[in-house]
Amino acid sequence: IKENPEPIIFKLSCIGQKPELALDKKEFNFNKVLLHRKDSKEISMENRTLIPVQWKLEGMDQLGDEFVCNQLCGWIEPRQSFKLVLSFRALKPLIITLKEKKILRLLVSSHNSFLGFMENHVIPILAEAYDVSLEINLPKGNDGGLDFGNIRVNSEVKFTCGLKNKGKYPIKFK
Repeated sequence: IKENPEPIIFKLSCIGQKPELALDKKEFNFNKVLLHRKDSKEISMENRTLIPVQWKLEGMDQLGDEFVCNQLCGWIEPRQSFKLVLSFRALKPLIITLKEKKILRLLVSSHNSFLGFMENHVIPILAEAYDVSLEINLPKGNDGGLDFGNIRVNSEVKFTCGLKNKGKYPIKFK
């Protein structure tokens, strides 16, 4: 300040932070899901910084109708976390492995993202939808069932029907 008899000192300090999110898992792995069933997996995203962090999920449009996410973008306040939940509905038999390259991209930025997205997490998706395939072989002459006909009391009649598992995985019957 011009011609100020007493100089004034303003002390400034700054803590620099890069917007980052820590993820507890690196993939959505649904393993095996029986047809017409639904399974959900979650990834916890934690903001360990001192600034609010903005995030955005890309790639959901490439996954198809089998997958639904609880939220596609949002904010996480400092020292807070958010659970990203992805649900898989087994509509038709399919296998998604790492070779199919089904991935989601989690983009992370600061407020207003004036510097753009500063962090990029690649989250692969692994899933298998399978069906139970059972072949039932009945004796000839029985249309869809076992007809024992008329039997004398205390007599024993036996029929054999065959069950064959045509699926990939073991099944049980009762």
